[in-house]
Amino acid sequence: MRLFLCALTAAIMIAFAPFFSASHALADGDNIGGTIKSIANAKEPVTIQADSLRYDRKTDTYFAEGHVKITQKGYTLTSEKAALNEKTGDAFARGKAYLVSPDNVVFADAIKVNFNTKLGVIEKGNILVKKGDYHIGGNPLEKVGEQEYVIKDGKFTTCDAKSPFWYMRARSLDVRMDKDVFAKGAVFYIKSVPVLYMPYVWLPMLKPRTSGFMIPSGGYSTKDGARIIESYYWAPVGNFDSTLTLDYRSLRGLGAADEIRYAHSRDASLLLYGYYMRDRIIHSDRYNISLKYQDFFTPNISGMADINLSDKQFFRDLTDTARERTQRTLDSNVWLDDLQDWGRGYFFGQYTEGLDPTQNNDAIVQRLPEAGLNIVKKQLLNQSLYLGLDSAVTSFYKVKGVSGRRFDVFPRLSYDFNLSGLNLEPKAGYRETVYSLDDNSETTKFDPNTGNSVLVDKSDTERGLFGAGIKAQTDLYKLYLFNSGPFEGVRHTLVPTFAYNYVAGRGGKNFPDFDGVDTLDSEEVMPAGTSNEVKALSPRRSMIAYSLTNRFVLKYRDGTPEPRVDFLTVKLSQFYDFYADTFIGTRRRSFSSLYGEVNYRSSLRFSLNNDFRYDFYRGSIRSVDTDLRYNSKDGSWHAGIGQRYSLDAEQTFMSPSYFDFFTPSTDFATDFLLNQADEESTVNFLTLDGGIKLGTHWNFSAKIWYDWHTRNFRETDGSATYSSQCWGLTFDYFNSPTRKQYMVMLNLKGIGNVKF
Repeated sequence: MRLFLCALTAAIMIAFAPFFSASHALADGDNIGGTIKSIANAKEPVTIQADSLRYDRKTDTYFAEGHVKITQKGYTLTSEKAALNEKTGDAFARGKAYLVSPDNVVFADAIKVNFNTKLGVIEKGNILVKKGDYHIGGNPLEKVGEQEYVIKDGKFTTCDAKSPFWYMRARSLDVRMDKDVFAKGAVFYIKSVPVLYMPYVWLPMLKPRTSGFMIPSGGYSTKDGARIIESYYWAPVGNFDSTLTLDYRSLRGLGAADEIRYAHSRDASLLLYGYYMRDRIIHSDRYNISLKYQDFFTPNISGMADINLSDKQFFRDLTDTARERTQRTLDSNVWLDDLQDWGRGYFFGQYTEGLDPTQNNDAIVQRLPEAGLNIVKKQLLNQSLYLGLDSAVTSFYKVKGVSGRRFDVFPRLSYDFNLSGLNLEPKAGYRETVYSLDDNSETTKFDPNTGNSVLVDKSDTERGLFGAGIKAQTDLYKLYLFNSGPFEGVRHTLVPTFAYNYVAGRGGKNFPDFDGVDTLDSEEVMPAGTSNEVKALSPRRSMIAYSLTNRFVLKYRDGTPEPRVDFLTVKLSQFYDFYADTFIGTRRRSFSSLYGEVNYRSSLRFSLNNDFRYDFYRGSIRSVDTDLRYNSKDGSWHAGIGQRYSLDAEQTFMSPSYFDFFTPSTDFATDFLLNQADEESTVNFLTLDGGIKLGTHWNFSAKIWYDWHTRNFRETDGSATYSSQCWGLTFDYFNSPTRKQYMVMLNLKGIGNVKF
C-alpha cells in the first residue's frame, strides 16, 4: 500500500529528519487506502509503504505493520512496526528499525520519539556517522537535544567489523554531533583486551576545532632516552586556538611548548611558538621562539614578520628533521611590500644568528634595514621598449668590522623584437653604488686562493658600472610521424640561445664585503707571497654565453593515461670571457666549465635527471648530480638511486637564458674563480631508496645516504607500515652518526597516532 503520510515520517525520523508542524485528523475508517497528501503541512512529500495501515479513533493513533518503509528526500526509514499518537505527538517504531540520512545511519531495536519536542529514546541502538566512519552505540541512547545524545553503557569505534580491532567502552557517553565526545569511566580495548583505563576522556573528533586533551605519544632514542609528549588543544573562539605541550625526555628533562594561532581576518594571521627546557645533559637553558605574522593592509600593500630566536644547539639536538638539524644560520625578517602594476616598493629588515657554536656572531652582516624600489619591464611609448629599475638604500651593521650605509641604483632599458623567427633583446644599463661607512680605516676582502679574509687599505666610497648586451634565441622544430607502434609521433625542438654582455667600470675597486653587490667586477686582493694559481677578474667584462637545448616530446596513441610526454631534454651551456685575467698555471682561462643537463622520462614509470660541469682546462669533471627513479606499472613498487659529486660545492652555474650583466643573482663570474679542491670542499655521496607494497595492507620503504668521500653512512631510514580500515601500525628505524632511534606508531583512525 502506498500512501502520503507526512505526520508519521516526521515522528520517526528523530534527529535526522526535517521538522514538521502538528498533524490533522484523517477520514473515518479502520483501514485506510489510497493517497493522502499534506496532512501535517510537510515541506517535502513523504512516501510510505507497508503491508497494512490502520487508524484507531479512540486513541487517535496510526499503526503501520509489515515491511514498513518511509522515504522523504534523502531519508529512508524501515521497520517492522510503527505507530503515532496524533494528540501527544508520541511515536514508536519497533523491529529492526533502520534509518538512513545524508549524514548518519541509525540501527535500533526500537525507537521512541516525540516529534513535537524532537526528543526521544533509542533502545539497543547504534549510530554510524558517515563523515569519519564513527560507530556509536549503547542502551539506551537518549536524545536530549537537536544534535546531542546521552548514552549509558556506551561504545565508540571507527571499525566497521562486528568484532572491531579497537573500541572504547564507557559508563556514559555525551555525544554532540559535529562537536565532541565526552566519556566517563572509559576503558580502551584492543581486540577485546582492556589496555587503558581513563576516568574522563574528551575526543574532539567529530569537529576538529574542539578543546580537549590529545592522545599522548612517546618514543625512545639514544640521544634523548624515553620520551612522552602530552598536548592540550584549546579553541575558545573560531579565529583563535592554542596547543600547550609537555615534552618529557628522560635524559634531558621536561620541556614545555605553546603554539598560538590567531586569524584577525581572512588576510591577517598570527602564529606564535615558544619552547623551553632546562637540559640536564649540557646543564643549560634550551629555547626556541618564533613569531610569524602576515597581513594585507590594502589590495596592494602587504606586510610580513618572521622572527626566530633559539640557542645555538637547539636544532641540532632537539629536532627530528634533517633540514632543521643541518641549518647553519637562523634568519629573522620583516617585509613591507607595495605591489603595483609597474613594480613594487618595499621595506626589508633582516637579522641573522649563527647556529655554529664555534662561529662568532659579531662578524655576521646584519641588514638593518633596507628600502627599495623595483620596476619590472615597464613598457614605454606603447612600443617594445621596456624600462627596468632596481634601487635600494641599505644600512649594514656588524659588531666587529665595518658598518655603514649603501645606496645602489640600477636603471636599464631593453627592446624586444622578432627578426624572421629570431627573437632579439638588446639592453643597456648603468649601475651606481655609493657608500657611507662608519669605520673606514680598514676593511677585509675574500681571498679565493686561501679561502680567508685579508685586511686591505681604506675602502672606496663610490663606483659606477656601465653594461650593454644582447640576447638572441630561436626555436626550430620538426615533427616525425609513425604509421604503427605505441606512438603517433615525436616532436624535436632545437632552441639555440646566445647572449653577450659588456661591462666597464669606473671609480673605486676596494669595498667592504657586505653582499654580492660589493664584489661586482671589483678586483680581488691577493696576499703577498701566496700562490697565484687562480688570479682575480679584471674590472672589465666582455663575455659571450651560449646554450643549445634539444627537446623531444612523444605523443602516444589514444587510450593512454598521459598522451604527451617530455621524453628527453638535453641542454649544454658555456661562457667565454674576452678579458679574462684568470690563470690556471700559465694558461689563461677564458672558457667557463661546460654545463650540461639531461632529463629523461618514459611515461609515468621511468625518469632520469642529471646535470654536470666539465672543466676543459683541468681536464676533470667539477660536479655531477644524478637522480634515477623507476615506478612499476601497477604502482606496487619503486626504486631510486641518486648521486652528488662536487669539487667546489659552493659554486653554481646557470643557463644563459638568464645571463645578465652585473646582476648578483645571475652573475657567472664565480665560475672563473675556482677554489682549489680540498678535503673540506669535496662532496661525494650516494643515495638509495625504494619501496614495495605487499598485498592490500603492507608497505615497506627505505633510504640510505652514503658518503663516498669519507666512506661512512650519513643516514639510514627504514619503515614498515600495516594499514587496515580503522587502524594501522608503523615500524620506523633511523640511524645516523649521532643518534639511533627505533619507533613504533599505532594509528587509530578518528583518534590519531600513538608512538612508542
